[in-house]
Amino acid sequence: MKQILIFLLLVSLTCHSYGQTYANRPATSEQAVELTYSFDYKQTDEWRKYKIMRAVGWSALGASVPLVFFGVMFTGFSAMYNDQDLQAVGLGLLIPGGTLLVGSIPVLICAYNYRNKARNMSFGVSAIHTPGLNSGSMAYTPALSLSLSF
Repeated sequence: MKQILIFLLLVSLTCHSYGQTYANRPATSEQAVELTYSFDYKQTDEWRKYKIMRAVGWSALGASVPLVFFGVMFTGFSAMYNDQDLQAVGLGLLIPGGTLLVGSIPVLICAYNYRNKARNMSFGVSAIHTPGLNSGSMAYTPALSLSLSF
């Protein structure tokens, strides 16, 4: 019985996956060129590194600010109430928070350096529009562009 249920589930899933329909619209030649060969700075390794380092840097900064705030607050309360346990908790929050805060700044600086490197290097594929021999015709010639900025 168990094997029959597994077989029916497999057949059902197969039928549903092959039974899906897609909107199949023909693309023009310009759309095909843009979709097939589009390459800009957001597809480079530098842009990928920028996105990852930016996420890590801002996450570390966002986590460190509350740690530093509560660490300073608990340390201040421990001085006011002369409580050693509260001072230990405050320092336990303040030291990792300060380390994260100081460590997130170079990560963000490196991230934005990678962003600038990615923006300075890009490739592009487009079509050059040239008038044809007849008065109403237009010829499309594919073109590759390379942009490097220093």
